[in-house]
Amino acid sequence: MDSTGKLTFLCSQIVRVSIGRRLAEPALLEEISSEGANILLSCRVHKYSKIKIDCSTCELRGRVVKCTRVGENYVAEVAFWAFSPWSLERFRPESLLNPNFLVCKEASCRSDCTGTCVDTTQAALSEAGPANRVLTAGRG
Repeated sequence: MDSTGKLTFLCSQIVRVSIGRRLAEPALLEEISSEGANILLSCRVHKYSKIKIDCSTCELRGRVVKCTRVGENYVAEVAFWAFSPWSLERFRPESLLNPNFLVCKEASCRSDCTGTCVDTTQAALSEAGPANRVLTAGRG
């Protein structure tokens, strides 16, 4: 989960992106949550630009809230419209990792878990105090 408490997945998926009236071009989807995504692009995008992400099984729409240069490329932070949230049922990227999986101790937990077991683990770690969080941070 990020600092706002929403579950954010790391991923790596080539998608097609349309920005404003530009023709769709390939981009790399790097992070995704129900509320937004981070996309690696080859060109700069203006803040507040309308964006459409074609994910093969669905189309996600939103606005660019920030665009940052990273090397020769740009990372656009996208906030999805309320009518266009992402969910695993709508689209499952080929490479998907829930970073909270790294602290989960559930034997059946997979790297693409949706976080229900992590919620339980995080609650237990929070109650145990900061010393236990450090000791149990790895997957032993």
